[in-house]
Amino acid sequence: MAVRQDTIWERFLSPVVRLLIDEDGLRLYADSGLMMFLKSHIFVSMLLVV
Repeated sequence: MAVRQDTIWERFLSPVVRLLIDEDGLRLYADSGLMMFLKSHIFVSMLLVV
C-alpha cells in the first residue's frame, strides 16, 4: 500500500503563508456577521449585473 507524501504546499508553502495571516483576526471577522453581510450584498449585486 502506498504511503501518502506531503505536497510542496503542505510541507513548505503553507507554514510560510500561515505566518503571514492573522488567523485569530480572520476568525473574529468571520464570526462577526460582517462577512455574511458582505457576501449577501456581493451576491445581490452579481444578480443585478446579470
